[in-house]
Amino acid sequence: MNPFEQMELKKKSLTKKEMEVYHIFTENIDDIIRNTATCMAEKYQVSQPAITRFCQKLGYQGYNDFKYDVYKYYKAGKGAKNTSSVVDYYT
Repeated sequence: MNPFEQMELKKKSLTKKEMEVYHIFTENIDDIIRNTATCMAEKYQVSQPAITRFCQKLGYQGYNDFKYDVYKYYKAGKGAKNTSSVVDYYT
């Protein structure tokens, strides 16, 4: 399952702060690939631990594992436009 499908599946269980991170990640894919968790935190005014906890909630060890999966998904040419395709099939 790609990282965007994982985010969609966990969306209902996210806290308010995690929803902020969710919106940042879904709207700024290029920034995920280019920046560290610390840079993302500074740029979008969220804490670095909030970003790490969000990634861990999705099942990753941390931000770097999440970033790698996003990169692989993006590199495969799928981008964020098809983020909920599998989720749509289930619902």
